[in-house]
Amino acid sequence: MSDPTKEPTVDIIIPTFNRAHLIDTAVRAALDQSWWNRRVTVIDDASTDSTAAVLSPYFDRPDFNYICLARNLGTAGAKNAGLLLTNGSAVSFHDSDDIPHRDKVLRQVRC
Repeated sequence: MSDPTKEPTVDIIIPTFNRAHLIDTAVRAALDQSWWNRRVTVIDDASTDSTAAVLSPYFDRPDFNYICLARNLGTAGAKNAGLLLTNGSAVSFHDSDDIPHRDKVLRQVRC
């Protein structure tokens, strides 16, 4: 049996910009991953829509982080900000319109 204290923490980073109409589904899919030791971080790339309001129900979850950038950095810049602001053992990037298979992260960890 594996030691849970040695299981890697996976940071799922989701960059987004003005995708309030899609982001909730992507976050739910990330939080529903079968890999238990994961943290979902949304990097809001200075959205001007209701992204923050859509995600506010998740703000109190210990496995969820929401970071809103002061200015738009583009997808690559938002991903780099996510890398700087997370500290897991591994990282998985998901798009803001992703609905990945629930075992995606589990399969990545096994590799």
